[in-house]
Amino acid sequence: MNIPIIFKQFSKTGLGDGSSWEETWTPTESFTIRYMIIRRGDGNDWTDSTITITLNNRAITRDNALVAVFGTDIRTAIPLNIGIEANDTLKWTLANNEGSAIDVYIILVLEPVSPITAP
Repeated sequence: MNIPIIFKQFSKTGLGDGSSWEETWTPTESFTIRYMIIRRGDGNDWTDSTITITLNNRAITRDNALVAVFGTDIRTAIPLNIGIEANDTLKWTLANNEGSAIDVYIILVLEPVSPITAP
């Protein structure tokens, strides 16, 4: 059985208001990033928080983008369709401007470039 989609989740708990979360991810195989879903742990909508994303130090977002534009579920997420090769580095910095500490979840919806077979 081929696995057509993989979900990769990252999380940050207790991100203080005015604080930033910086994270990098280096995959061991090649993927297409179909979506990047960014959720608050409390389920509330995003208001003023921003995110900067780079792939191998090349900007995906120019300066800061509002987190809200990425969508909070698969129905509202914008299609990205960005190729990422094995050993590339995806980096993001999310700035919490929500007025209080929050938990944050980033879910990458990935499509393998080469089919992955389940055991």
